[in-house]
Amino acid sequence: MGWNKPHRLAVHLAGLTLSLATVTSAAPLAAAAKPVESSVQARARADVEALVRQVAAAYSRNDLQAYFSYFDDDIMIWNGPNARWVKQDYVTRWTKVVGEGGGVSSLTVEDLQLRVSPKGDAVIATFAMPVIGRKNGMPAASEPTVIYHMTEAWFKQGSHWSMAHMHWSARTPAKP
Repeated sequence: MGWNKPHRLAVHLAGLTLSLATVTSAAPLAAAAKPVESSVQARARADVEALVRQVAAAYSRNDLQAYFSYFDDDIMIWNGPNARWVKQDYVTRWTKVVGEGGGVSSLTVEDLQLRVSPKGDAVIATFAMPVIGRKNGMPAASEPTVIYHMTEAWFKQGSHWSMAHMHWSARTPAKP
């Protein structure tokens, strides 16, 4: 049975309408494809964001006890291109630097990005940390002397968060 011209036009328009409806209704789905963060993940995000800033503040004050209290006893530390350290290696090195009047005068945490595990028990943090160093107990410069590109992995055991991994690489800021 042949279709007359008005019937073919109606079928064509119906198909076009269906195609447009599919395209326009798929656009919001594509934009909404990112899964919604659960309340457990949101809490983990807030906890670790605060912890990253607390660690940076302790580092900025050269408060060794506070700074290293956030580190898991079995932390894995990758010091740029130089070495893989365990916690005690870093404690020994940084205690010597600070004891000789070195360390940090000031810093900022910039571009903090967090990736939370589905269960909210692990968070990866990446950020830039421009630092003004200290020499002989005094600021070594008025502008950042180094920018550390940081990665920290945080694990939650029970109700306690600790840093299980830290990596940094350093670069000298561009001169104006």
